[in-house]
Amino acid sequence: MEQLTQFMQPALITIHLIGVAMGVGGAITTDATFLRSIWDRTITKGQLQLIEIISKVVVSGLVLLILSGLSLVALNPAYLSLSDGSQLFWVKMTIVGILTLNGVVFHKRILPILQRHQDKNLASEEVRSKLWLLASTGGLSGVSWFTVLILGKFMQVTDFSYLFIMNAYLLVVMGAIMSGYLGIYWILFSELRGKPLMTSNNNELPKKAKVPWLNRSLMAIVIIGTLVVGFIYASNSHSDSSYSDNSDKNSSSEQSTDSDGGNH
Repeated sequence: MEQLTQFMQPALITIHLIGVAMGVGGAITTDATFLRSIWDRTITKGQLQLIEIISKVVVSGLVLLILSGLSLVALNPAYLSLSDGSQLFWVKMTIVGILTLNGVVFHKRILPILQRHQDKNLASEEVRSKLWLLASTGGLSGVSWFTVLILGKFMQVTDFSYLFIMNAYLLVVMGAIMSGYLGIYWILFSELRGKPLMTSNNNELPKKAKVPWLNRSLMAIVIIGTLVVGFIYASNSHSDSSYSDNSDKNSSSEQSTDSDGGNH
């Protein structure tokens, strides 16, 4: 059983990191696409298709995170405690739950609005009435995925409590939502911004418009880059733990030698 645990735990952590990479890469790509459409005050068919595809990637990342997280708990019941570093694990799982609810809201409330505004002016009364919802889902998504990524580095190294970390997280989320609301409002509805920019995004696309290859390349680059960062974090964490174990062993052997010397 112990050998199975030693084999399964690194595999599950790898799956966990892949899920984080898919989520972070997808969030970056979706936010960048959405912000571009907000800046142009219209969302094209190609941009909408890209957001729909990336949303599926993010959902897949969430599924990997949830399944690998539950499997880690099954292998190591110590995670059920909020001590000895496992509070970070539960912070991550709490944020994953928040991301899941946020994804449901996005698909049920935000995506239909974007679909109704395809190749139309986004500065409408419907968008104005749902501005807080737009800012909330965007702020939650960006902050939450990067928080999960950062906590992966400090999985077992912290003196902060669960409540302290969650309060700090919620504070950052509130700041992101406020900034997003003010930014979107200024871009779409402020008279200081002036008339909508006349860009290619204001032109109606053909019915069979597909996601541009450049957008697909950007998505792949972001996800691969995040994967690399995740594995670097994992290898560093593993090296730190190995160094700590070796230090403990060396200390124990030195104490044993000193004890033997004293007996002689």
